[in-house]
Amino acid sequence: METYQHNGVEYGLGCLPRTAPRGALPCLADAIEIIPRDQWRPRNDMPRLVPSVLNQGSHGACVAFGCTQGLKVLRRIAGLPDVDLSPWDLYRRICGGRDAGASISDGLVKLRDEGVCTTALCPSFTLSGRKTPEWAADAGKHRVQEWFDCPTRETIATALQLGFVVPFGVPVTSSWEPGPDGWLNPRGGVRGGHCILGLGFVCKDGRWGVPFVNSWTEGWGIKGWAIYPLDLIDNDYADAWAGRAATYSNT
Repeated sequence: METYQHNGVEYGLGCLPRTAPRGALPCLADAIEIIPRDQWRPRNDMPRLVPSVLNQGSHGACVAFGCTQGLKVLRRIAGLPDVDLSPWDLYRRICGGRDAGASISDGLVKLRDEGVCTTALCPSFTLSGRKTPEWAADAGKHRVQEWFDCPTRETIATALQLGFVVPFGVPVTSSWEPGPDGWLNPRGGVRGGHCILGLGFVCKDGRWGVPFVNSWTEGWGIKGWAIYPLDLIDNDYADAWAGRAATYSNT
C-alpha cells in the first residue's frame, strides 16, 4: 500500500479498481436527464452539510471514509440527526481481511445492503469480520438507498449540480497540494489511488471543478478541503458514483 506524506504524517492511499462491472448498478443517465455542458451551473451550498473532516491516518481506508462521509451528508440532507458512524466498520467488511485498500463499488453495495454501525460498536481500525445481532440492528439503521454509476465527466457534473454526493477515485501524485485558491494542480509521478468525496460544483475562468472533502484531517488543504479539476478526472481511476436518499433512522 502506498502512502502520501503531509506535514510529516503519512496517510494511506487505498482506492482500488472497481469490482462491480459496468451495468451491475444503475447508471445515472438511465435514471435522470444529463445536463448539457452549456447549461451547467455552479453549486456551492454542499460543504455546509459536512459534520467534520475525518482522519483515516496511515491506513488504506480512504474508500470507507469517503463513502461513510457521504452517508453522513445524505442524512443531513434528509433532516436526520448527526450520528457518529464508523468508517472502520465499513472498511473491515470491504478490505478483504488486510489493510491494503478497497474498491468504492464494494463500499457502496455494503452501505446499500447492510449499512454501517456507529463508533460505539466499532471505534477504531480492525480487521475482524465478526457480525453480531447488535451490529446488524445498528448498521441497518444507517444505509443509502440509491447509488448510480457515473462513467463520464458529464454524469459526474450532472450529479453534483443536482445535489448528489459523489465519492470518486483519483490518482495521487508526489506533489498533491492545493494552491491558495483551493484548486489542486497535481504534479509528479503517481503514488496510488485515493477516494475523495465530491460535494458541489464550481467554475473559475471557464474551468469546472469539484469541491471535495478529504479524509486527512483539517490540516490538509483548505481546512481539509480542495477543488479537483473536472478535466483531470481520469477513467483509469474515476470509479465515480452518485448517491442519494439516506434511510430513515431513529438514532
